[in-house]
Amino acid sequence: MPRALVLVLLATWLVFAQGVAYGVAIYDGKAYPVEVEVRVGPGNGTVEIKGLWYYDETFRISTISACWEAAIAAGLDPFAYNYTVVVEPLNGSRALVGTSLSLAVAAATYSALTNKPINASIMFTGTVAPGGVVDFVGGLVEKAIGARQYGFKLFVYPVLQHNDYKIIMKPKLYGVYGTLVE
Repeated sequence: MPRALVLVLLATWLVFAQGVAYGVAIYDGKAYPVEVEVRVGPGNGTVEIKGLWYYDETFRISTISACWEAAIAAGLDPFAYNYTVVVEPLNGSRALVGTSLSLAVAAATYSALTNKPINASIMFTGTVAPGGVVDFVGGLVEKAIGARQYGFKLFVYPVLQHNDYKIIMKPKLYGVYGTLVE
């Protein structure tokens, strides 16, 4: 293959690199899976959110933080890329997304930046704060039950909330986050 063609193909990959992860949102007391797709390309650190009719300022800030922290975790300059975050609640639900979706955003961003896919049987919940800290989320028990109902094999959540969740199920702890393994 000619060298110029290889360079064009690599440049195309960089512009359209994308990662997908699954988060969870609550609507009317019930948990619904949410697909998060992140596309990255060269840029100046701009984060654009698509796929939602409405989101608040806290969601926007946590999404920006998640994208930038994922780039830092990948050993990259977060301001060397632009990020397009596409949020799609599954099953046509009107799930209300919040800051707890930012851990899924971070995972999808990391996947896009490193070209390493994420296992589709993992569901993430956690609020990514500046500095990479994963903070508490609301509705953890409902989210865990939703993860099981929708067939996810692994549920990743903030480890500090382990006691909230172990009342319902018997999860195992791995590393920084608590996870449920059926």
